[in-house]
Amino acid sequence: LAHRWVKGPNAYEPTYTKLPDQTYSACPEVALQAIKAKCTKLWVDPEVKEQPQITLRPSERQSLPRLTIEEVRMASRANPHHKATAYDGVHPRHISMLCDEGCEVFAILWEVCELMGCFPPQIDQAMAPLIPKKDGELRDLALYPGFIRVGMKARKSYARKWEADNDRAYFT
Repeated sequence: LAHRWVKGPNAYEPTYTKLPDQTYSACPEVALQAIKAKCTKLWVDPEVKEQPQITLRPSERQSLPRLTIEEVRMASRANPHHKATAYDGVHPRHISMLCDEGCEVFAILWEVCELMGCFPPQIDQAMAPLIPKKDGELRDLALYPGFIRVGMKARKSYARKWEADNDRAYFT
């Protein structure tokens, strides 16, 4: 139902960072360093001589275990077929149709996103179309890309465990 109110995606734009020598790089770490350099005046306390490291390099981070092919397929199939497809055109159930190698690539890409702590900008957005309610009012509906919907569903048990282990009054 919600897909009637969703417009198509913008044209694909590759992720890159322009370097001082007028060349370009697609390396996520280079992109992060460029953002850090651009925002340094906001992030740096001029009274502190040695600034703390604000991020860990991806090689220094620990991730959850890589998703298995079966976990990818189960998370994909757990999405009902009647749910909306987001602007990327990928319904979460489409991912379960990938061959084993495709599911393995999905798992590797998800692991990279977890290690980097971000998604590529091409999919790092949600649409919130306003759809009519029976009483005539409108409500928003968050539509995330299929890749994110499947990855988050696959990690649901880890999130629930973390919530249970870190229950705090200010989370409610």
